[in-house]
Formats: sequence, structure tokens, C-alpha cells
Amino acid sequence: MDRRRRLQELKRNKFRTLLLVGVIGLGLLIAAIGGVIRGTISYTPNVPETAIYGTWVEQNVPDYDADKFTVNKDGITSKGRMVSSSYEFNGKELTYQHANLEYRYLYEKRRHIMKRVSPQHYESWFHKK
Repeated sequence: MDRRRRLQELKRNKFRTLLLVGVIGLGLLIAAIGGVIRGTISYTPNVPETAIYGTWVEQNVPDYDADKFTVNKDGITSKGRMVSSSYEFNGKELTYQHANLEYRYLYEKRRHIMKRVSPQHYESWFHKK
């Protein structure tokens, strides 16, 4: 009887070990797939700089109070004047300096919108006119 009990206990331990290894393996697989999905969603491949050329208008605010800016090869203009003659666009983020502030916008290719990241007083979304 004692031998039979030890065999049953050994089988249970093997089952528990295999179950634990399976759960850990499944967790690692899910984490890897999630990382791949996040990587492909957040990565914006081959967006040309010309995609952001044009006038961007702030949304969900009254027209008279909407922030507007224009991007072209010469720089950034706002309210009819050049505010920055240089900017950076890496396919995902537009950055420029104006009045000792850094302006940063995240570009979402799928919906063709930009979200102002800084300076941020409130959440600002911009659509191209």
C-alpha cells in the first residue's frame, strides 16, 4: 500500500509540475504576442514628411478660439507668421521650438490626426484642413 501511495503522489507532483510549466509557457507566449502587436500598432512605417504638410486645426473648441498652424518645407507658420523655420518629423512625432517652448505632436497615420503632447494645457487634437 505504501508503494502505491508514493506512486500516486509522484504522479500528482509530475502533473503539478507540467501544469505549472504549461501556465508559465502560455504566459510567456501571450506576453510575446502582445509585444509584437503593440510594436506593430505603435510603429508608423515610412510616413513621408509631406504627409503632415498643410494647415492643422484644433478640434472640439469654438472656431474663434481654435489653434491653427501650417506645416510646409520652409517651417511652421501660425496666425500668418513664421514661428519656426526648423522642425523634426520622424514619421510619428512632430517637434519644433517656439517662444522658448517645445511643441510636440503625435501623428496618427490611420486617422490622419495629431495630438498635442506639449505644451499641454488640456487634451488637444488637430485635423488637417
